[in-house]
Formats: sequence, structure tokens, C-alpha cells
Amino acid sequence: MKTSTKMYMWLYGGLITLIFTFNAGNALAIECYECHGSKNIPDYRPVDSPFRNISSGGFQGNHRTHMDPAANASTCTKCHPGADHYGQGHRNTQIDISPNINNSPLTATYRNGSTAFPQRPTPRLGSCSNVNCHFENETPTWGGATFTVPESCTKCHGSPPEGANSGAVGSHAKHDLYYSGLNGFAGCHADHRTDAGPFSHATSAGRNLIVAIQNPFSSVNGSYSGTLNDYLPSQSNQFGSCSNVYCHSRGDSKTIFVPNSEPTWGTPLPSDCTGCHGNGHGTAAEITSGSHTMHVGKYYYGQYVFVCSTCHSSTASGNQVISNSANHVNKKIDIVMNPAAGGTYTANGHAPGGTVGECTNVYCHSNVQPDGGIGGPTAYDNPKWGVVNSVFCGDCHATGGHGHGSVSRMATGSHSRHLAYAFTTITETVKCMICHKYTNYPFITTCSGNPDANVTCHAAGTSAKHANGKIDVRLDPTFGNMSAYLGSPEPGNGYSNCTNTYCHSNGTSISSGTIPPTTTTNWGSGTLACDACHGTPPGYANGQPKANSHAKHTGFSCSRCHYGTTTTSTTVTSTSLHVNKAYNVSGPPNPLHLHLSLPPAEPAPPTVVTTTHLCFNWGKCIFGRIMG
Repeated sequence: MKTSTKMYMWLYGGLITLIFTFNAGNALAIECYECHGSKNIPDYRPVDSPFRNISSGGFQGNHRTHMDPAANASTCTKCHPGADHYGQGHRNTQIDISPNINNSPLTATYRNGSTAFPQRPTPRLGSCSNVNCHFENETPTWGGATFTVPESCTKCHGSPPEGANSGAVGSHAKHDLYYSGLNGFAGCHADHRTDAGPFSHATSAGRNLIVAIQNPFSSVNGSYSGTLNDYLPSQSNQFGSCSNVYCHSRGDSKTIFVPNSEPTWGTPLPSDCTGCHGNGHGTAAEITSGSHTMHVGKYYYGQYVFVCSTCHSSTASGNQVISNSANHVNKKIDIVMNPAAGGTYTANGHAPGGTVGECTNVYCHSNVQPDGGIGGPTAYDNPKWGVVNSVFCGDCHATGGHGHGSVSRMATGSHSRHLAYAFTTITETVKCMICHKYTNYPFITTCSGNPDANVTCHAAGTSAKHANGKIDVRLDPTFGNMSAYLGSPEPGNGYSNCTNTYCHSNGTSISSGTIPPTTTTNWGSGTLACDACHGTPPGYANGQPKANSHAKHTGFSCSRCHYGTTTTSTTVTSTSLHVNKAYNVSGPPNPLHLHLSLPPAEPAPPTVVTTTHLCFNWGKCIFGRIMG
């Protein structure tokens, strides 16, 4: 049986009809590429040419960039329905176009139509609308300039996608700050730039996204819980969350990636950094790794207020702003001290969970200023990060009587002299807060066994006055309600003096309750004589504001009546009985006289008196009576 078929060709401007007659029984099947593609090396993709090339069979179009080199007949069906089972009858001078190209969610058409149109020697080329492979954007005109890598990667979905017709924005913009440009997306998606057909992946739009989150320290990828075929602008874009990813972990391990909260794509994490590694006290999740609790968290010794940039100045600005994303989520722990703190960290740049170092020559762990108060720190402690109790009070500026870290007391300025006194205290742990009162809690004489001791000395907020670039002097009201230190709080600019302190007054406030105006010598001036405060003897007027018979006892040395305080009458030999909010009257052993204080209403003398004179009340003495 013979069969005839027609082939239509344009030749020299005219349509020529060629009629082929062949035996149907002897017909040989041919493949699509034998007419449309390349025959020598089988390639189903039609050859692209700027004009109808009868030598190569090429014609205007962009088939080669839309189809993968491994394409087959079924690949053509995305745009040409039924192409995978075309028979000889499809040679009908018509080009069939799918009524919905690539089965897009929106109706995607070519030249705003879906019906077949005739082949022409000079085709009327158009563009596609709503097609999913171009993220529902209007495409360039068919047969136009070929897309190139990497310049054309932004023409469909944006790089990164920013919403609207560039693809669901999600959290792309935020991630682009860290994994920027075309190299960045390879951390979560397949990199098609080196594919044989770098843009052929676009025609697979509608299939699931390839989400393969790379962990820089592990061959085990992170995972994404969301729907993978819901990413086009017209879709609902319901996102999922990521898990087991380094970039959202606490940053303290190379193998275990645990965040404080699992990040959901498209939902911003808390601005206070608590979503991943945490922040300071008062935030939803406190950072606890290493020594962070002591530096930024709530702790036994109160709450420090160090901001992140104190130690991470090359990464952060303040406490919640990333100033350099290159040093954040970069597989390293970057520790560069703020210039105000100075010093260095010996393990800067170590890997998460790696060997930690210690701080050296950092202001926060220094003696603040030398003796004399002029200049910067002269001694530093070098605590190791994460080691509990690696630094105590005494390791920086000596104990000050605190008893932690050193048996010595601060010797700068007048500390040695002041810390030798008890100031009514029972334990040495409370002495510091007499002059450095950081709380408004009542004065206590001991921390031992006192249920209020911790809050009195170390209430929340007290650490804001410690290692803060200042020397904050505030006397406890017990020792001077109107007292003040007249110097500058900034260290290194010398010493000044105090005013209106009980400690350097004439002592009358014990009776009157009012501290008279006083002015001390400068801090660090050396040992004072007795008359620098209360006179020798005390010279306030009798009865103003309290009784005073010292003038009538000038023949006696101080030790005659205050032997418990001074045995020499020129130096204080018991600091616990001096500046102790009390009048301590005691005679020496084997006294030559005895003071008996009797009520004014009963002036009768006792029957046996072995003193040279008798005082009924201080300020009212009867002289000349010698009894016994």
C-alpha cells in the first residue's frame, strides 16, 4: 500500500508543496530531534538561530536555554501538548501551544492566546504571561537575547526574592545580609550555575523546591518542615521552620545545633537576639555559655550591664545591633574588646565549642588607677573564660576587707587606714558599702547569718556601679546623710575630699542626731591627728549641741577616760572603739578615780567613793570632794 504525504516549504518567497510517496509498510520511525534538534549527537532541543537556517534547521526561539540537554519528547509537552506522541500528521503548518503553559497555577499563555497559529518565514514572536517558570512575570520576547549566568539569575525570582512578582520574600532579605549574592543561596538550595543547562531548572517550576541546608561543620544537612511547592507569588506561601542548623544555633558547638527557639521562615526572630544564643538578664532567654551569666545575666552578685559590643566590638554595636554581619554566623567566635575596655582575648576567632582563652590587660579586671590617683591601671588579673571562681574581688583591686581572693587590703589612697576601722561592723564583708553604697537598703553590720545580706550588698542593679569606668563614692546615710565626695568619678585624675561625714566630725551627732558641717583633707593625705576632727580636747561649747566638760579635764590625758580607745593618748589603739557611733568611756587598769553617772534628780553621793572627784552627769562635775 502506498501512502502520500505533503510537506510544505517556503522557497524563494513561494510556497512549494512536495509530495512524497512511500510504502507504508516500509516506513521507518524517526525521532523528533531528526527534524527539530541535532542528529549527529542526538539532542531533542530545537536549534536556536536568529533566522530560519535551512542548513542547521535552526529558527528563532530560546529552546536550548529552556530545555535540559537530556530532554526527551515528553519535555516538549510543557508548552506543546501531545508532543510526546506526535505522529506524521502533526506536520500541518501549525504550532500548537498549551492553553496553560507548564501547568501553571495561574493560566499561563503565549501571546495571550492558547490556539494554534501558523508557521511563518518571519514569525510574529511574543511573550508568556503568568507562567510559573518565570515566577508569573511577563517574560522577555521569545527568541530574544539568551539568558546568561550569572547576570540573568535575577530575571525570574529575584536575588534574593523580595516579594510581589519576584517570589515569596520569606526571610530571604535577612539571610542575604549573611549569605549574600549568588554564592549565598547555595547554602540552602541547589546551585545550577554550573549545570549544562543552567536555566533549564526553571521549566520544572511546580515541582518541589530543593531545600538542602548545608551545615558548615557537618555533612548532615539541616531540615525544613514547610511545604515545598508553595513558593509562587499567587500561592499561599505558608512557610515552615528550620531545624538542626548551625546558623540558628546557640553558637557554642560544632556538632549540636540547638536554638533557643526554632526559626520559622518569613517570621522575624526576636530583635534582642534571644532566638538563637540569648541575651542578658531580663530577656526571654539568657545566654549562659562560658562566663556570660556573670557578665550579662542575673547572678548572686547582682546584674552587670555590659553590652555585647564591650567584648564583641567587631561584630555588634550596643546590645542588639549587628554592625558587621561578616563576623556573625561565620563559624568563629570573634572577641575584640571595645577600646574603652582595652586589652585582648587570647583565643579570638576560635571555633564554637573550641578551646577558650583568657582576657589580658582589660580595664574591667584591673586595679583601675595607681596609688595617687593619676593615670590608668597598673595591674590586671587575667581570668579564664568559663572557669568558675577564676577571679575574686581581691584579684583586681585587693579585697578591701572583703575576704575573697586575697588576704591583703587595698593600699591605694587612704584605704589602708579606713579599712583598719570596724565602723560598727562585725564582719569585714560589709565595709566596702560604707563608702560605696550602691543600694538603698538599710545598713547592716554583718552578712553572716543575715537573710537580707545579699540584697543589701548585691541587689539587682548594683553591678551597674562596678567596672563602669567610674569610681562611684556614695556614703551610707548612717555615716553622713548629707555627705559627699567632691572629686570627679572618672579614675586617673587625682584625689579629692569628703564633706559632712560622721567619720570626720566632732562626734556630737551621736547625741544630737545631726552631723555638723565638716571638710576632710584629700583622700590619700596620710594619717590625721586627733584635732583634725574633734579637737584635743574636743572644743565644742558645753550644751551646744551636747554637754562638754573636756575643758575642765585638761589636766588629764585622753587615756585616763578613754583607755579602751587610746592607751597612749596620741594614737588610736583600738579602731573598733573609734568612729563606732558610741561614746566609750573606760579608765586604765587600777584607776585613780571612778566616774559614776547618776540621775540629775538624785544628786546624793554614794557611801563609798574612791575617786578624786565625782561627776553626776558629764558637763556637771563636783570638784574637790575627796572621799574614802
